[in-house]
Amino acid sequence: MKPTDEHSFLYGIQPVSEALNSDPCLVKKILVCGGKNNPKLAWILEESRKKGIAVSEMEKKNLEKDFGILYHQGVIGLISAFQYISIEDLVQQAFQKTPAPAIALLDGITDPGNLGGVIRSAEALGLQGIVIPKNRSASISPAVYKRSAGSVYHIPISRVTNLSQTIEYLKKEGFWIIGADAGTGAPAWDRDMKGPVAVILGSEDKGLRRLTSKSCDFSISIPMEGKTKSLNVASAAAIIFYEINRQRKRLR
Repeated sequence: MKPTDEHSFLYGIQPVSEALNSDPCLVKKILVCGGKNNPKLAWILEESRKKGIAVSEMEKKNLEKDFGILYHQGVIGLISAFQYISIEDLVQQAFQKTPAPAIALLDGITDPGNLGGVIRSAEALGLQGIVIPKNRSASISPAVYKRSAGSVYHIPISRVTNLSQTIEYLKKEGFWIIGADAGTGAPAWDRDMKGPVAVILGSEDKGLRRLTSKSCDFSISIPMEGKTKSLNVASAAAIIFYEINRQRKRLR
């Protein structure tokens, strides 16, 4: 089965559990293998029964053949396709939560694992939203659901046609635009990020595009102390998001 504009699926105990917790209306059906003999699936089966969601038992080999995945932990959820929100709604919701929101803009992150990792860190560390472009970017997919451990259900995500126009819109709404740039940026902890900020993270191999970099108000970096010269984007994002959260906690 391949995801479409109307339907998708997620796999693994944590992503399926998060979907049932956050918005059970999204879940259309649960597929399990070895469900009756797997105590880790007990909560999913019971919750599905309570909410009237159909559960079907499948043989492991058929589950893997039909969905093309091996690490499913014995459960797959058939769901409605992910619903992105508009950038306008994302900004409005962000300011309703806090006078100084922090969001992340992802510029050309094509690896689903990295996208899922960034989303998980952003939600866990208190960011108010994620923005991804429609082109040259991974979208929300079964692999992203899995890698994010279901965090996609707890943070607003917008998908935009033109990232440059989105940056200009965010500036007008009062955001400082910060570029994560390993080459030229000042250490993240030396910059004031306590106001409304939008952090741009570039692609895994090329970093920020030149046009995007020129739109930033300033750049930040994470100094490397060892022989390793860089971090992947998901690891770097977690450190930057933590620093943003740390600065804000000092104000409380």
